[in-house]
Amino acid sequence: MPVSADRRLTSGHARTVRAAFVGALTTGLGVGAHEAAGGAAPSLGALGAITVGVGALAWMLSGQRWTPRTLLAAFLLTQGAVHGVSMAQHPVMGGDGALMLLTHGLAAALLVAVVPRAEHALLSILDHLALRALRILRVLAPTPRPDLLVSTPSSLHGVARLALPLGRAPPASV
Repeated sequence: MPVSADRRLTSGHARTVRAAFVGALTTGLGVGAHEAAGGAAPSLGALGAITVGVGALAWMLSGQRWTPRTLLAAFLLTQGAVHGVSMAQHPVMGGDGALMLLTHGLAAALLVAVVPRAEHALLSILDHLALRALRILRVLAPTPRPDLLVSTPSSLHGVARLALPLGRAPPASV
């Protein structure tokens, strides 16, 4: 069954924000899984590079429907990148190989389950905030009132027109 993202997330700035969100979430969970299995986290520069790489991959994939298979492949690739970079930077802190494989696999599976729901939750929150902002703007904006045109005799012109708001009486001098 395809994971259907809202169309608003597949183009423009929303697509970029979506990719950054997925990149950060995926990298963060990959580092957490690696540390949970006894490994050390890669340097901040390496984490930044991995996050940008995963964000770029997510951006490329986000122009179409995501399937669980596509998501799992992307997340396993990210887990492998986090693991490989961590092991290259800290070869002494190996950790248990089977536990490492298990935690990275679980992290990828968790991401497949969480990312589509997190996107839905994020969209719901943004929609709610946007609707609330529109309601606030409506309250703050003055309501235009229709004007009532009244004809009065004038010594200079045959008829002069005054714009008076509805619900108010004309001035006493008229």
